[in-house]
Amino acid sequence: MLGVLGKQRRSGLAALLGLVLVVSSVLGTTMVPRADAILANTGGSAGRFVSTIDWIDWSGATNTVASGARRLIRDDQTSVVWSTPSKVAEGIWRSHQCTISEVETHYEVVIRGKLYTYDVGIAVGYNVGQYSRDGLARLYNDGQNYTDGVPKGNNYRSNLDIGVANGVTGVGGKLANAYFKIQCRAYLVSSSTQPAKEQIPDLPLTEIPVAGLVYADAESTNHVGAEKESVTLAPLPVPGMTSQDVSMRLLETHRAAGCTVNQWAATRSFPYPTGAKLGHSLTVDGRACLSGPTGVMLAANANGGYVEIAGGGVSAIAFGVVTAMDYGDAPATYGEAASVFQPEWTGGELGTDIPSSAGFSGSGPGEWYNLTAAEQAGKIASMAAPRVRLGATTDADTTQYHSGQADGDDITGSPPDDEDGLGTWDGVIRTAPGSVWRQQVTCAGGGKVIGWVDWNRNGVFDPAEGSVPADCPGSGTATLEWNVPADVRRSVLGEPDSDATFMRLRTTADWANGDPVVPGPTGVTGTGEVEDHRVEVRVPMLTTVKQVDNSFADATRLTPDDWTISATQQGTVVASGTAGFAGTLVAPGAVNLSEMSSNLLATAYERTSLVCVPHPNSTEAASTSTLDADTQTVTMRGQDWMLCTYTNTAKSGEVTWTKLDQDGSTRLGGSSWTLSGPGIPAGTVVTDCISAPCITGAGKDQDPRAGEFKVTGLVWGTYLITEAAAPTGYEPMTGLLQFAPITATNLSSRLVAHPDGVINNRLTGTVTWGKTDENGNRLTGSRWKLTGPGLGGGIEVADCTEASDNDCPTAMTRDTDARPGHFRVTGLAWDDVGMYQLIETRAPVGYELDDTVHQFAITSDALARDFTDPFVNQKTTVPGLPLTGGAPADIFCLIGAGVLGLAGLIEAIRRRRSD
Repeated sequence: MLGVLGKQRRSGLAALLGLVLVVSSVLGTTMVPRADAILANTGGSAGRFVSTIDWIDWSGATNTVASGARRLIRDDQTSVVWSTPSKVAEGIWRSHQCTISEVETHYEVVIRGKLYTYDVGIAVGYNVGQYSRDGLARLYNDGQNYTDGVPKGNNYRSNLDIGVANGVTGVGGKLANAYFKIQCRAYLVSSSTQPAKEQIPDLPLTEIPVAGLVYADAESTNHVGAEKESVTLAPLPVPGMTSQDVSMRLLETHRAAGCTVNQWAATRSFPYPTGAKLGHSLTVDGRACLSGPTGVMLAANANGGYVEIAGGGVSAIAFGVVTAMDYGDAPATYGEAASVFQPEWTGGELGTDIPSSAGFSGSGPGEWYNLTAAEQAGKIASMAAPRVRLGATTDADTTQYHSGQADGDDITGSPPDDEDGLGTWDGVIRTAPGSVWRQQVTCAGGGKVIGWVDWNRNGVFDPAEGSVPADCPGSGTATLEWNVPADVRRSVLGEPDSDATFMRLRTTADWANGDPVVPGPTGVTGTGEVEDHRVEVRVPMLTTVKQVDNSFADATRLTPDDWTISATQQGTVVASGTAGFAGTLVAPGAVNLSEMSSNLLATAYERTSLVCVPHPNSTEAASTSTLDADTQTVTMRGQDWMLCTYTNTAKSGEVTWTKLDQDGSTRLGGSSWTLSGPGIPAGTVVTDCISAPCITGAGKDQDPRAGEFKVTGLVWGTYLITEAAAPTGYEPMTGLLQFAPITATNLSSRLVAHPDGVINNRLTGTVTWGKTDENGNRLTGSRWKLTGPGLGGGIEVADCTEASDNDCPTAMTRDTDARPGHFRVTGLAWDDVGMYQLIETRAPVGYELDDTVHQFAITSDALARDFTDPFVNQKTTVPGLPLTGGAPADIFCLIGAGVLGLAGLIEAIRRRRSD
């Protein structure tokens, strides 16, 4: 050892001087330095139980005295160490109290005939690795000088002041033995802040089980000749157990590569000052190698023992306390939960898994066990699940590993995954608000089982989010029941605005005041286990959206915000929102949707569709929910997330007008009109539909009644028409006609150019004929009677012989053609049924009257009738002269000439009057 006296054997005066130095160093002052129970560094250490063993740091021991660089507990003194509290949960701290008592280091040696007697005491706080060959430093260190147990350089110190050594070395082959009793207890300390160790005794304390006491050869020993060094523990069982419950188990050994020296254990009796004790020693079968051999033993179900340190030079023993803790590892917002547990141990037991052997040369009495060979054969101890647990396994955690996926203690420090209380469950909760959700949990130990689910995903386990507590039955399966609250949220990985949530399971067999304890979501229990799980919660959810099609609207258009969509279940409104509502949880079954608007212009819109589909962000594999669009009812099934979209479309406008005859009442079919207005292509012509079915399409008349027009599908705005083609037989109307604007409050605009419609005046017809003699010579002076539609009893037509047509007709003639023997009568009403008749009422002078009835028609599509062949009159016949007995022929000639002259005179007078 690189200590006060060193590892080299000394004799004579040099040894005596060394002893004097030791004795004189005792005369120091009492000191109370800082104390800790410390965990080794996982990166620097090669040990198997870095996360489990709290090695006792003696730097805080009371009743110690300084001896140079060392601290000594003198004989018959009692020293107590409180470890610096480590945080377990919010307001809860863990600390170990270890007490050393019954110290006895009386040593007598005769040198050159003189008796020397020493009662130095024991040295605490030996820095393992201070002696370069200390194998324990390779297994457990603070990581500063080692990487995975391999030294980084020439500094071999572990920086763990965990050794308890004899205070004086042996001289002359006589061992300098030290004896003491150690006992450790573990406590949970209640304090809002980390307490100082001197405050701990005055704070609320809860004792928690100690799973076992670990001890190891802290300073590599030699077993050569008389230098038979060893460290020995006679274990003391934890309260409530007996020595029969204590098992001695090999945790691990270490020796340098190429080393052939073995680590041994021996079950043997040793001379404790108050009486012999049966203990378990650690030693080797030769001289220490470059490092080791070193053994680490566990006294399972022990919390202390009687100790012997046999030092030929300086020997040291290290102690660790196994207080296994299991922590939750959900995100920090869920609070800190921990369970102290007492693990079961399997394997590595002396006398059972590791058989005794004959020992080695000079080993001495006792049952001997070759620990090096046992480890090489795989006969080492493993920590098994405790009696009270969830699932099949429970691992020991060093701290609360908060993590975003509740797997912190599985990937940091204490793998593998021990969250197995839910078996092969897929981690998806499928339920609905107001439902009861049940989950089977595997458990053992007969304690209480309870769980919490963060249903509302607010980052904490609210009191109402807990299950009904259940007993863990002998079958090993408890069924937990949760009443799913109304504020449950859909929590699904991969869905926008969503995420997984968390579940915490706990079990404990704690009792308080005679009753079993039901743990809360945070805090510490004295038994049991905590499991945190990241879970998904799938509940039926409904989202609605409002869409507005303003294809026909103008600037007064409405937007989705002008409507409110509501959802009702069993008479209760479960969701309502402007322009729809975001994802809202609903119960399975019928959901009645409705929409309303307080805007008066909403009457100009109509619902054109209601469609429900799986939400595009939903990760559900398939949807079975259905919609009855007529009743606006969605039937929610399973855990579907449905998106229902209301689409309202602005109603299109229409313009109407009527085409009337000049009589103001008769509708006229067959006209066409040029329509202009918003969105109307230039040159759009609306043709009168006169019978059903009408041709559909933009700019088409949709009224099958002749003379009635209706153009639909129009954008709101102002429209104009002009007549492109009048009905047959009518004069087309000229100019633009403007409709009153189509608006949200006036979707149908009727054109009123006349109280009853748009008037068209009728066209009139014309008839022409001619008058000739047999030789085609035009004859004047004939008269005619024209009867037919609209002429009543008929009209008289006389041949106009004025200078020009402009002078015709005269009141006497009605003929508008001034040429003699040519007739033209205008202004005749057309009639598609009736006929006109033309009859000569007086022939030209000297011609016979033609009483032929000439019929003709003036119709809407044939307004002109032209008798191309003139009507022919025959000359009158002159009577022959009598041969005898009668008047002479000259008389008749004179009479005839007189008559003709008189007729000419009368005609001349008539014409003059007409002028």
